Amino acid sequence: MSIINYKEKALKYKLKYMDLKIQYNRFLLGGSLPAWYTGFLNDLVEIYESVENKYKTPVLTGSGAIAYLLYNLDMLEDLDELTKNNANPHDLDFLYISKTALTNPNEILDYKLNPTQQTESSVTFSLPNSNDSDSNTRYIKSFDISKVRQIKSFVLGGIRIINLNNLKSFYVPDIFYDEERKKKDSYKKALVEKIIKQVHTEKRLHEFGLDEFVTTRDTTNTTKSSKLFDSDDESNIKISKLNNQEIIKKKIVWDDEESDEESDNFKPRTLF
Repeated sequence: MSIINYKEKALKYKLKYMDLKIQYNRFLLGGSLPAWYTGFLNDLVEIYESVENKYKTPVLTGSGAIAYLLYNLDMLEDLDELTKNNANPHDLDFLYISKTALTNPNEILDYKLNPTQQTESSVTFSLPNSNDSDSNTRYIKSFDISKVRQIKSFVLGGIRIINLNNLKSFYVPDIFYDEERKKKDSYKKALVEKIIKQVHTEKRLHEFGLDEFVTTRDTTNTTKSSKLFDSDDESNIKISKLNNQEIIKKKIVWDDEESDEESDNFKPRTLF
């Protein structure tokens, strides 16, 4: 008897659903969805699934998160403007929760790790010879993965996204940045504020994690449970419909108590 890989099967259905939604939006909006987004989304879903297999609780942040949020809110004009403002999400940024040492894999999919980063807590996976034509078939050229102690997040379409208020805090102007960096950060901060406003306007606070959100953190060697998710059994994956959109969610184990102060003020300077 063959063994069914439910996780792989769920990924295929997720990709099919997202592709259908893209086609539907193009039909409704006269093709106004940026042509690059299909490649971005396919790479994002595949990379996220592979990163999750190794790092367990990856949280998408940065420009990739902004692009994904704009699409899910049908803010297609703003999505198209990303390329005009040099904010293309060709690179992804992930955070993961851990207090323990972790040996990073040499590669994830066709993305290679710099050998010097084998045991580091902040690493970059890149396409080899990314300037060659053979490597240009992927929209995503590289992705960073950085370890943190805790971070607020929510799940949208099967992808875990950083809490929107935390995402905005990454782009607070810094006096040490050059003018180009300041301008780009101000643009992204304004976009996140626009996203938050749109979520409130459409009354989709629950879907986008603004009415309640989980603060995830590693609890190794503590009295609290160290599990963020239950097992990967099919019974722990449920499909819910919010605003006529199917969203894959995983059952969450909530901390009993949590201080928001640290994560609210957390802003790594090396990301993005």
